[in-house]
Amino acid sequence: MFTPRGSRLVPTLASLAAIVSLTACEEAVTIGPANQAQTVGGVTFEPGQYSARYLELDDQGSTIEYPRPVLTIPVTITNAGEDNVVYSPSHASQQMTEGSTPLLYPAPPAETPLAEFSKAPISGVYLDRGSLPGQVTTTTTLAPGESVSDIFLFELPDASVRDLVLSLPPSMHRAKNPVLFALTYEPSTPEGPTVYEVGQSIDFEGVSFEVTAVEQSYIKLKDNNDKEGYSAEPVLRVDYKLTNQGEEAVSFEPGHRDLSGRQGARLQSAVASLNRVRLPSNTTAEGQLERDTEIAAGASVTDFALFERPDEAGSLTFEFPADHFARSGKVRVSIPFEPAEVAVPEEMKKAEK
Repeated sequence: MFTPRGSRLVPTLASLAAIVSLTACEEAVTIGPANQAQTVGGVTFEPGQYSARYLELDDQGSTIEYPRPVLTIPVTITNAGEDNVVYSPSHASQQMTEGSTPLLYPAPPAETPLAEFSKAPISGVYLDRGSLPGQVTTTTTLAPGESVSDIFLFELPDASVRDLVLSLPPSMHRAKNPVLFALTYEPSTPEGPTVYEVGQSIDFEGVSFEVTAVEQSYIKLKDNNDKEGYSAEPVLRVDYKLTNQGEEAVSFEPGHRDLSGRQGARLQSAVASLNRVRLPSNTTAEGQLERDTEIAAGASVTDFALFERPDEAGSLTFEFPADHFARSGKVRVSIPFEPAEVAVPEEMKKAEK
C-alpha cells in the first residue's frame, strides 16, 4: 500500500485463481505487437506510449500528490462492429482478474507456451481521491465507429524486466479470451511536476504566479498600537506576484495566519520542510497581505512569505497551492540558497543604544 501525502494510491490485488482459469481455455491466445491495433469481438484496441510519472491530481479544488510514481498506459478503444458497445471502466476495482480487468505481467520466455506460463501480475493501482485527466470514470456507450481513450495505471515494473504483456479482458469486448500486446519496457526517470526558476511566470488557467525576489533580511514589524520594530533574527523572504489575466475577478487567500491545518506556502530542502515564520496575532509584517483580497481582471497583487533560514547552503523548493487563488495545481520554484551575513538596519541599531 502506498502512503502518499494527504491521500492514498492503493495497489489492487491479483486474483490468481481467475487468471489460471482463463489460461486453460481451449482457444489459442497470441501476443501481438504493441504498435499494431488488434480487433477482437468487433472492438479495436490500440495501445499508446506508456510513461512513468508522478501523479498530482485535482480533488474538488484541492491538489492531491502521490509520492510514488506509476506506469501509465493509454489505450484507444473503437467500436468496429455494427451494434453499440458499452465500455465500463474498472479503475475502482480492488481485485484484478484476467476476465474483468487489464493486467500487466512479465512476458513468458520464448521457449515457454503461454498456456503453460505462470503469470506474476504487476500490481495495478486505483485512486481513492482525485481524478486523472484522460481516465474514463463512467460507463460509456460507443456507437459503431466511435472511440474512447482510457489510461490504465500500474506500479513500476522491476528495472530488470524488459518484456511485458498487456492483457485486456473479455469484459472489454465480445470474445472469450483476453487481447494481449507485447510491450518493451525501458526504465526511465519518472516525469514529475515542473519546477520553475525565480523570475519565471507560471500560468494557472489565466492567473500567473511569479516569484520575483528572494532575500535574507530583518523584517520590519508593527503591532496594534502602531509600535514599530524588527524581527529579532534575519529571515528568508520570498516575494511573489499574482496577475489576473482573465476577464473575471479572482479571490486570493494569502493564508499567512491559517490555523486550520490547510497547507499554505512551503519551503522544502532536500530532507525537510523549513518552518514558516508565524507572527504574534497583534503584529504584522510591513507590506504583507493580512486579509483575503480580490484580484480584478487585468490587475496584480504582490505579497511575500517568511521562513526561518537554513543553516547550510543548498537547493530549496518554494511551493504554493493554487487553490489559494481558485485554481488547481501547485507552484514549485527552485531557490538556490547560500547563508549570508545580514546587515542590521540602522533603525534597529539606534533602538539598541
